[in-house]
Amino acid sequence: MQSATSGVAAPRSRSWRRFLLLIGMFLVAFCLAGLIPTPGAWSDLRSQWLDAATAAVICIVFLIITARTFWKGGPLTGLQASLLCLIFGTILVLMVRELFTSMLFLQQVRNLHR
Repeated sequence: MQSATSGVAAPRSRSWRRFLLLIGMFLVAFCLAGLIPTPGAWSDLRSQWLDAATAAVICIVFLIITARTFWKGGPLTGLQASLLCLIFGTILVLMVRELFTSMLFLQQVRNLHR
């Protein structure tokens, strides 16, 4: 005979496992993206744009996965989906800003050497 709380705890723990799985997969992908060297870059960090671009793409992919999981009735609650979207969206904005800074720097370097 099942207790009344066992039926409630199972979906909640399943949703938190999915939440933590998405966070963990994102962190692993984000760390791996930071290891990718930019071809032709030099020691100045502003010239290394590929890791920011890869991290931005990873953020977009995880935003899509989170939204699709929530909308399909997957094991994410509204609060968890909102938190994930907030985390991935914030990091996306920061990576786009870093990518924009790198592109401006590379444009200035190119204009100086013409």
